[in-house]
Amino acid sequence: MIIEVIEGRDELREIRDKITQEIKGLQQEVYFNIPGSAFPVKGKMRVLRRLAPGKYEIEPSYKIGKYGDLEINPFAEPPVHAMRPQTAKTA
Repeated sequence: MIIEVIEGRDELREIRDKITQEIKGLQQEVYFNIPGSAFPVKGKMRVLRRLAPGKYEIEPSYKIGKYGDLEINPFAEPPVHAMRPQTAKTA
């Protein structure tokens, strides 16, 4: 699956433990290009570090929900690979 991080829309949020307030991870706003969908879907994904604006290829554990929404496993950080410019072009 291809995701896109858009400059100015790349909000990063800390995930904290509710009791100890210890940082458990980071979550970033991204746009998912779902196969078969006409438009990208805005969502949040757990990341190890801030992703720079651009396109990335990921292998998330996700499913399409009952109402057509994207459900991503919030406890896993999927492998993220930057796309080369020639493969990042979309129609």
